[in-house]
Formats: sequence, structure tokens, C-alpha cells
Amino acid sequence: MSRRAFSSIPERRSYATTSAAPNIPPGTVRKTKPRQKSAVNEKIISLLEYLESTGYPEAVSSRTLQSPSSQLVMHIFEFIVRLTDPSFGIPSAKAAAEDCFLSTLRTLGYRGTMSKSLISTPGAMHAWPHILSALDWLRAESQAANEAMASQTVFSPHNRQVLSEPPLPKTVLEFFVKALREDPSGNIDPDSYIVKEFTASVEAAFGCSAGQIKSMEAEIKELEAEPTCDHLRAREESLRASIREAEAAASAARDEVDHLLVTMVDAEQVAKAASTRLAEVTSRKTAIQNTVDELEAVLASQNSKFGGLVQKHRSLVERCQQQQQRKQLLKDELQSFSIELARIEASIPPAVDKFNMLASTLANIPSAPKLPLLSYLSTFDPIKEVPVMCKNVREALKAFQASLTELEAKKAQALANVKKMEAAMDAKKSEVTRLKLRREKLSQSLTDTTNELASHKADLEKWVSETELAISEAKKTLQAKQAHCEVLAKDIEEYESGHKYYAELNRKAEESAAIAVRDTENFLKDLVVCYQFCLNS
Repeated sequence: MSRRAFSSIPERRSYATTSAAPNIPPGTVRKTKPRQKSAVNEKIISLLEYLESTGYPEAVSSRTLQSPSSQLVMHIFEFIVRLTDPSFGIPSAKAAAEDCFLSTLRTLGYRGTMSKSLISTPGAMHAWPHILSALDWLRAESQAANEAMASQTVFSPHNRQVLSEPPLPKTVLEFFVKALREDPSGNIDPDSYIVKEFTASVEAAFGCSAGQIKSMEAEIKELEAEPTCDHLRAREESLRASIREAEAAASAARDEVDHLLVTMVDAEQVAKAASTRLAEVTSRKTAIQNTVDELEAVLASQNSKFGGLVQKHRSLVERCQQQQQRKQLLKDELQSFSIELARIEASIPPAVDKFNMLASTLANIPSAPKLPLLSYLSTFDPIKEVPVMCKNVREALKAFQASLTELEAKKAQALANVKKMEAAMDAKKSEVTRLKLRREKLSQSLTDTTNELASHKADLEKWVSETELAISEAKKTLQAKQAHCEVLAKDIEEYESGHKYYAELNRKAEESAAIAVRDTENFLKDLVVCYQFCLNS
């Protein structure tokens, strides 16, 4: 066996009761008390409980262990030893199995009574207590070794890994071992199954894959490539300046429209009054002209007549003069009306100029409604054109009010977009901060893992050196024991030769004693005969 003996484990407590006999001088007999039945039953129960707790594959009962077969004893012995050394195995040959059983017990440090004769018939009454004591001792030593090994923790889980996964240092050590087995020079292909298994183990331990880390790095780069707070603030300021300019333009346009509305209302009222007066004057002029035409026709007809119509002619002349006077009055009134109309018409060109100015102003605004330019010529009819102007101005006002409403809606939407951008910017800031913190944590975790791996590597090297030292000490101890066994064998041979010599001397002494006894008896008989002869004589 390549494993250290159980007796070399530090701070080991032995729960087994060995039946080692003290050194007895040759030729003496040591009387021992018979073993109690309860002690054997307790050992059997302890052995059964241990086999059940460790998962013994076969069914064993206390009745079977009262007188077990050699095969069962070997199988139980092999099972208990394999719990500590999985590479252990007992040969199939009976003699080799018995030798392996005996040598393994001696190697493990068992000092009780054991021989090949006891092992060959383990179910016998004289052999089974010794075999059971050896198995009970092996059970106790195995339990002690398991407790000692369980108390020594070589690897511990990382403080950031999932506890259900194997400890990360152990995973790293297994990776190094597999890598060195695969290629002692240490040149491992990154696409090999060893690297993939190690990557999967690390991802399972930390609950984070390499793809997720790359995606987070890509997100960080995207966030870094996005506009900064200064750019967003500058953009916000430019938008606010554009909104202020639009508001100023809208306010100026609103004032201009209000002024034009007031002017157009006044012009419309004046145009209506002028058109009414003009219609009245025109109708009266038409009536007077008709009357004059009738009078001229009558005068012409009367002039063509002679005679008794002179008086009538005179009266008509007087009437004509009266009508002429009336005509002159009407002309004077028409002249006054013309002057009034001219005065009224004098206020129309400024209104037309203002209308044209408004049309040119609106033409410079791309989104504003368009008004046609007017020219105040002789063909300009105020009665027709002024209502059309008012209608166009009203439509332009409505369109401008709609545009103003739309502009205000756009302004509100722009403000809402600015608020959304600010909220998104705050969210991005928090996300960037969180990702930076996570990257720092991952970097710190990687540093801690590297440091811990270095420390565990140093501990492992120390443990390997200590193990090698212990193995060398065990080898030295084994060599010393072998030398001691050789010395004991020589002593036994000397004792056996001395025993044979003393046995021969004893035999010779017994023969001499028998001869002496026989001679003594003969002498005594002769002496008795002589004594009787003397008495008789």
C-alpha cells in the first residue's frame, strides 16, 4: 500500500481493543480469562452499524457474523480498507489473500494476535474472536482517520461563489493537474476540453459567464460612446434658445396680426360706409341723368313745334332752368360726394400697403400662410377688393393661429422630450455607475481569486513537501521495522535453536534422570533387601 499507516496520523485516538500478548518467557503458560459473549456482540453490532453507514453493498446480519465464511471476512476487510485507499485490492487466490490480509494488518500497525492459521478458518470458535478484534480495530482506525481527514480542510469555497459548487481553489488545482497531465510543458490549447471544463466550472461558481462579461463591456463602451452630460446640456440650451426665438417670432407675429386686425376692421367699416355712400350717389346721379335726358328730349320735341307751345316752351325753359339749377346743385353734391369718396379712398392705399407688407412678412416665414400682393391701380375696386382683403387676412389669421397652436404643441413636446432625455440621461448615469461598480467588484474578485490561488498554491506546495517528508519518514520507519523484523527473525531462529538445544538437553536430562531414578530404585531396593537382611540376622 502506498498510503501512510493509520498509526502515523497525528492526534489519533484508537478505539480498538487489541489482544496483544506481552512477552512471555519460553516454557511458561499464561492463563487468560475467557471472552465474554457481550463484548463479541458489541463488536459485531459496531461493525454492522459502520458497514451500514458507509454503504456496504451486501446484506450482512449479526447471525451471519457469528460464524462468517472466509470470503465474507475478506470482502469486509477489503471494503473497510478501500474506504481509505480506493486502490487497495485483495488477490483472488486464497493463499495470496491470506498473506495480503496479514501483511496489510501489520503494515497498518495492528499488534494483536493474528496468524495464517486463524485467517484460513475465520469462522472457527478459536479464530473468530481474533478476526473480529482485528476488524473492529480496523473499523475504529478508519473512523479516526476519516475524522482527522474531515477536520483538515485543504480547500474552502470562495466568498463570492455559489456554495453548491465545488470550491474554486480545488477547481483551479484540478485544472493545473489536468493541464500538466495533458502537456507537461504547460502549452495548452485554449479550445481544448480542459479549458472549456475549467471555464464552465468558474462560470458556474460565480454565476456569470464570459459572454455576459463581454456584453457588459460592450454596454459600457456604448454608454461611453453616447453623448455626455455636457453635450446633452449644450443641446438642451440650443433647443431652449430655438424655442425662445420661436416664441419671440410668434409674439411679434401675434402683435402684428392684432394690429392688422384692428386696421382691417377700421378699413372694413370705412369701406362699407364709402360703398354705401357711393351707391347712393351713383343711383341719384343716374336718376338725375335720366331726368336731364328726358328734359332734353322734351325740349327738342318742343323746339320742333311752333305755335301755341311757346308758352309751354317758356315754362319748360323755366322748368329747365330750375332743373339745371337743381342739376348744378346735384353736381355740387356729387362733387362733395366725390371729395368724400376721394377722402375715403385716400385711406385705402395705406391699408393696401400694410396688407402688402404683411404678405411680404408672411412670405419670409416658411410655415406661415401666403397672401397675394395687391396693386392700387385705376382698376382697383375697393368695394370688391377690400372684403377679399379682409377675408384673406382672416384666413391668414386662422392659419397663423393654427400654426401658433401647433408650435406651442411642438414646444410642449420638445420640453417633454427634454425631460425624457434628462430622465434617460440620469438612468444612463446610474447604469454607468452600477456597471463601473460591478466592473470594480469583478476586478477585485479576480485579484482576490489570484491572491487566494497563489496562497493555496503555496499551501499545496507546503502540504506536498510535508507529505513527501512524511512518506520518507514512513519509509524510514518501515525500513527500521523491517530491520527490526529481521533482527527478531534472527532472534527467533536463535531462540528456536536454543530451544532445540535445551530440549535436547532436557531430553538427555530426562533420560539421565530416568536412569538415575532406575538406579536409585534399584539401589533402594538393594538397600531395603540389605536392611531386611540385617534385621533378620
